[in-house]
Amino acid sequence: MNTVLLVALAAIGLLGLVLLFISGATDIRDLLTHAGWFSARNRFARMTRRAEVSRVVLLLQALGIDQEALRRHQSAEDPLAKRASDLTGEMSVRPDISFLRRVPDWTYKLEGGFSYRGSPLYLDLMGAMYLRQPHEVALEQIFASWLALLRRRGVIDYFDCLIAPKEGNPLLARAVAQVAGKPLILCKGPDERSRIELPADAASHQTDFEGLHAFLERDQDDVHLRVGNYRALAVDDSCKSGSQICSMIARFNQFVGQEGAAFDPIKNVVTLFRVKGPEGEVKDAAFHELELKLHALVALGPKELKNLKDAKKIDHLVKHTSCFKEDPFGCEQSRLLLPDSLVSVSHDGMPDGLVSVSHDAVPDGRQVDAPEDREQTGVSAAEGRARDERAHSDGAPER
Repeated sequence: MNTVLLVALAAIGLLGLVLLFISGATDIRDLLTHAGWFSARNRFARMTRRAEVSRVVLLLQALGIDQEALRRHQSAEDPLAKRASDLTGEMSVRPDISFLRRVPDWTYKLEGGFSYRGSPLYLDLMGAMYLRQPHEVALEQIFASWLALLRRRGVIDYFDCLIAPKEGNPLLARAVAQVAGKPLILCKGPDERSRIELPADAASHQTDFEGLHAFLERDQDDVHLRVGNYRALAVDDSCKSGSQICSMIARFNQFVGQEGAAFDPIKNVVTLFRVKGPEGEVKDAAFHELELKLHALVALGPKELKNLKDAKKIDHLVKHTSCFKEDPFGCEQSRLLLPDSLVSVSHDGMPDGLVSVSHDAVPDGRQVDAPEDREQTGVSAAEGRARDERAHSDGAPER
């Protein structure tokens, strides 16, 4: 009995020594880190920062500050909101009108009998990234304004990074990421030849998502409080039935799930426009299968492109934006957040029976959303207007 007791005491003593050694080593590690002996990317330095952040989180929780409060703080520090407040003019309050106004400049007619999805007109947003003049509104600024509106109204959650298909419009995605102050991940297509060789049981590799490794490395280097998992937002200039972008999202969700990466499943896709086609050709099934929501600023097909291209009075035409949002799934939020409310409508001989719209006078020239539109998005009318006024405290030009 005495022998067993002695062995137990010896084991406890040994365990105590081990714990003291670990504690001492940890203290030494922290001292060396703060003294600058380890670089920011050093493994020991990262361990020190993670320990410090964990202690801060425990302290905040002990003070009654829960994760929801931390998330609100994280959202308040969102660089997208700060940078969007620097955007001025029409695009800051009506990104849909600002985009439609520029579509004719980016649309050209295909010569030689060629057509794109049955139309001789082609909207070249990739080329628009090159052809913009210094005085013109940038495509990425319109996109960032649309993102900021969706965030401000609570339609999309706070997100840590953007993800876009490499086969889409990577130039625009990169520019939007820079304006929004967010890292960008580009997803290679399934058939891209630059993909590494994978074993039969592997669907994707980290290198399929260019920028993912750098994002995780950089985020670990930053000293900040991260609440919960990372969130990625899928973006592209346009989509139709969503086969390409939904395939990207499915592969990304599957990969981060298998690898144990701290990402929530992607829930939202944001684009500038959705491509319209003949009845039954544009399908929503790919989005529904992944429980995704699509937020397109407008929906454009051959008819809409022709009307915009041929319009003699573009200012009148584009103000009747509901004609360019006839997609109940993709443009639902755009119709709610950017409606044709507080307007007087007068027929003006526009192509195909379209009408011109002039905005009634409202304080500081802004269009005020109808209360019922705000309520459907989970934000009261007063709160929505207050958010907009804070976001655009510099004012908006008369339209």
